[in-house]
Amino acid sequence: MMVCSLTRFCYVWRLFWYRSTMNKKGFFSLICLLILSIASAQKYPQNYFQSPLDIPLYVSGTFGELRSNHFHAGIDLKTQGQEGKRVLAAAEGYISRINVSSSGYGKAIYINHPNGFMTVYAHLQRFNEEIEAYVREHQYRKETFELTLYPSPGQLKVSQGQVIALSGNTGGSGGPHLHYEIRDQGGERALNPLLFGLNINDRRAPKLFRVKLYEIDHEGNIRDERVVDIAPGSNGIYRPVNQTSIKLHNTFAVGVQGYDHQDGSENKNGIYRVVVLVNDTAYFSFQADGIRFDQSRYINAFVDYPAKKNKGQTYYRLYEMPNYNLDAHPERKERGIIHINDSGSFTLKMEALDFHGNRSEVHIPLDLMCKDFSSRFGSATVWQYSMSNTINDGGIRATLAPMSLYEDAVIEYKIEETCSNCLTPVFGIGRTDIPIHRNLMVSFDRSLIESDLPREKMVVVRRDHAGAKWQSIGADENNSNHLMAYSKTFGQFSVMSDLIAPRVYPINFGDGQSISDNKPIHIHISDDFSGISKYAAYVNDEWILMEYEPKSNLLFYTFDGKLSKGKNTLRLVVWDNCNNKTEKTWSIVRP
Repeated sequence: MMVCSLTRFCYVWRLFWYRSTMNKKGFFSLICLLILSIASAQKYPQNYFQSPLDIPLYVSGTFGELRSNHFHAGIDLKTQGQEGKRVLAAAEGYISRINVSSSGYGKAIYINHPNGFMTVYAHLQRFNEEIEAYVREHQYRKETFELTLYPSPGQLKVSQGQVIALSGNTGGSGGPHLHYEIRDQGGERALNPLLFGLNINDRRAPKLFRVKLYEIDHEGNIRDERVVDIAPGSNGIYRPVNQTSIKLHNTFAVGVQGYDHQDGSENKNGIYRVVVLVNDTAYFSFQADGIRFDQSRYINAFVDYPAKKNKGQTYYRLYEMPNYNLDAHPERKERGIIHINDSGSFTLKMEALDFHGNRSEVHIPLDLMCKDFSSRFGSATVWQYSMSNTINDGGIRATLAPMSLYEDAVIEYKIEETCSNCLTPVFGIGRTDIPIHRNLMVSFDRSLIESDLPREKMVVVRRDHAGAKWQSIGADENNSNHLMAYSKTFGQFSVMSDLIAPRVYPINFGDGQSISDNKPIHIHISDDFSGISKYAAYVNDEWILMEYEPKSNLLFYTFDGKLSKGKNTLRLVVWDNCNNKTEKTWSIVRP
């Protein structure tokens, strides 16, 4: 039988010791926790996966961290601020998927292992020679930089510790690092790599700043809130700053704001476990052991979305909204709603823990009372989260599918006068601090559009509010009677045109210039509005592979035998999303 790792055992023992000093049932808690820990070690094999890097491991992003519209599905490992560090296969297996993209994971490798797990390595600079040759062959065959490949099980086998790639900064990465994941069989659920014994030094407890108290009515809805700044006292327990007791309705839920950081790193990372206790027993918790990809967008219901949108504050909110389905709550009582029958004094207790058991404890003294709340919505028109909701007014239409809202909400709607560059009236729907789970469909009838421009030159645009910058959200290409697009958030919508072709110019060479084999060709491409759609490059009328890095508006070509000695003709064609095209041709000389 596999046994749990020492760090995991220490975590369990520390939890038991704390509980046993407060709860006479501590012995039984120890037995349960030890059983769970041993079961966990069997479920998540220890020492099977080695480190994916051969340098000391420091973390810049933890598993389950609260990101925009999703939970972080892996762990971000620092690469000493550089690209080009060796990335190693964590265990033997075969490459089941390779992805090359200018967004998201960038260049990524997926390895299936004999024990049923999958590991993922993302934001890579380049693959090893064998994988690079395999990918490049398919890129030239399909004449595309971006692609997804699914090699057969025996085609690209790897051994444990084999160099499979070099670390990079491709895709949606914000700096050089390795994004590393472990997924369960089928790849639909990401698991915390620390569960498998990945060795990260951590002796620092999470840091906390605020607690938010949500007053709940008899129907289970949030009606009011109190923000409490907290700081650690002389005994290390976090308590309210400059407050002795907080008056509160006796039915409430809680959230906490804070971060964690590991040894050798000052990055403000996510917290592994947050729990609220009632009568010294865990009542409702969040714990970052695993996240299903089809549940990740429920993060918008888990965090306090208005606080994040309006104030940039991210709370771990231990409360379930009515439309909520996230399997990350080991303790899950009454949707997180705490009801204390008796008015008077009550001490709210919370804990925030990292994976290694370093713990921060919060005590909030409350003075509870019973409040009466007025009608929640009054006479306003309410969109019910369980229903399909539609606005259809004079050729402007917006639709949300059922289960797109996390709770019933008043969705405001109005049509305003057109803006200076808009081709239709401005259509305002909802508040931007109301989160949605499925995208909002917005469409404009062609008869509303005050322009004779071709359909392909127009896009649906969105902004948060009057005066904010408009952003293109595209348009459905399959219907000539109306323009339709999908938005992840509420806001203001209209239609604009894009008649300006992309900007293209060389960076490190000029027309007729001699170039060196040791220096990749760099070309700037950018678009002022609808965005780059596609591009194609040719040398002497033969397609060549140019890689695209949108973060720096850069196309680059690394010599691969397509450029002959002497004079060559390089031609580049770039299109934006409104089919505006720029074509450039240069004469280049290879000595």
